Amino acid sequence: MQRGGTKTNKKIILIFLMLLLLFDAVLIILSINQYYLVYFNSSVWSIPILFNIFYLMLMCFATKKRVLFIPITILTIFLIIFHIGFLFMNWDYEYLDSPKGAETLIIKHRVATLGESNYFFEFYQKCFHGLLINKIAAPDLAIMVRDHESYPNAKKALGFDHPNWLNEKKVIFDSKDGKKEINLN
Repeated sequence: MQRGGTKTNKKIILIFLMLLLLFDAVLIILSINQYYLVYFNSSVWSIPILFNIFYLMLMCFATKKRVLFIPITILTIFLIIFHIGFLFMNWDYEYLDSPKGAETLIIKHRVATLGESNYFFEFYQKCFHGLLINKIAAPDLAIMVRDHESYPNAKKALGFDHPNWLNEKKVIFDSKDGKKEINLN
């Protein structure tokens, strides 16, 4: 009787492992094509990494294979250390809706300060009913600011506190370095 239960457990674990691999493959294919899942405004890979670690640890406990604990523990420690490095590069997100609300521009930005402030901007667009975001073909921007009184934050440096929408697909920002035009897909 116990053997049938063990076979069932192994089949269930194998099915979940295949689903995990499928999930990871879909995320990689999306990433290659500049599409990303939208969740919690967190790092693109935080949730999938935690999901993978959780599942692999669960698999270790379910199979009671102590041999799997060592590589999974090493992988977990490596990923935690790797992720700690990115904690210091905190990205913030701003969502700008077009005038009619048909499009949403997402501005991902961060700042690095060493006397002057360097603001870095990446641009994304919501797609697939808001489930995914797509990186826009516009080049990423970097704006250096020495005058902190006139440009105290990323919003003022790029000028996305007052976007100038020309239509549903085109927006112009009056940035510190001049006008920046972003065309949505």
